Amino acid sequence: MNIIYSAKTTFKALEQQVTRCQNSHSAKSLMILCCDANNYVSSDISRLLRGLSIPVFGGIFPGVIFNNHRYEKGFLIAELPWTIHVGIIKKISASETNLDEELEHILSDFLSVKTIFTFIDGFATRINSLIEALFATFGLQYNYMGGGAGSLSLIQKPCLLTNEGLLQDAVVLVGIVAPSGIGVRHGWKYISGPYKATSVVGNKILQIDYKPAFEMYKRIVEQHTNESLGIDNFFEIAKAFPFGINKLDTEEIVRDPLQVDNNGTITCVGEIEQGCYINVLSGQQKNLIDAAGEAVNEAFKDISIPPKNFVFFVDCISRVLFLDKNFTLELSNVYNQAGNLPVIGALTIGEIANNRKEYLEFYNKTSVIGCL
Repeated sequence: MNIIYSAKTTFKALEQQVTRCQNSHSAKSLMILCCDANNYVSSDISRLLRGLSIPVFGGIFPGVIFNNHRYEKGFLIAELPWTIHVGIIKKISASETNLDEELEHILSDFLSVKTIFTFIDGFATRINSLIEALFATFGLQYNYMGGGAGSLSLIQKPCLLTNEGLLQDAVVLVGIVAPSGIGVRHGWKYISGPYKATSVVGNKILQIDYKPAFEMYKRIVEQHTNESLGIDNFFEIAKAFPFGINKLDTEEIVRDPLQVDNNGTITCVGEIEQGCYINVLSGQQKNLIDAAGEAVNEAFKDISIPPKNFVFFVDCISRVLFLDKNFTLELSNVYNQAGNLPVIGALTIGEIANNRKEYLEFYNKTSVIGCL
């Protein structure tokens, strides 16, 4: 199979390369991963995608991964050797969208597949509901891997690539017949808790232990840092102190505190269940770097035949921001563990995975590895 990375940011460069790829005799479908900094015009991308004669899927992300490098500009195209099955649900944040019914309509086309790529608008407000409905409808017979598309500007905009065009507030499910192995690790550790999330609306925490969420979080965090936490520097400090939701027999599910408003409400990437218990986590850079390598080993152990196509690496953009220049060590760790396989992937706003053994989850600050 052929994988192309280009540092060019113009729409013309993307159009020319996509056109060449769709005419390749070996390509039965295309996965396209683009960087948000390219600043494409949505109407141009939609026109290109709708005119393709080959199935396509992908997204626009804060960055893309190719082998042992990350890129904040350019695009990556993988010519896939598989005919894909695609299911799209639009307006997933709308309460009137019946996610269970939509998924039931899609399920019949996925009965023969083994792996499902799952790309979602990272700023949709019903992501957890979608994930729960997906697992309830599709079950444990598939491996899932993917993540949230979107922009670090925190502005929701069209970010999912499909043959229907560039979509916003949607999820794209892509089924392939190939088997895969999945590994999931994050490396964050407990420092305080548990605390009860006593007032929650979707992905917004209003109260923790019946007190304003920011007041409680600020008190906890400032016990573990020399800096004063405020609205203006919230994300810069909070990226090192995520929330953790306890799960049996596995690492905690991480929730990334994204921003705080003047009322002290904390917005996270992904929903938190009303009344659940949360811990505050922190991390050492070495633990996070080691965890990504452990995810590769876990993925290779999870597949019954040696993978021969590529390693798919979905890593949270906030891990990049936390590790800073040492993120290159995480990339190198994954690349070295992947052996001779190319590594492709994206820096995401939330990660999606399970391996036919565990509950399907929407993660934050986590490394997800798939090998095919």
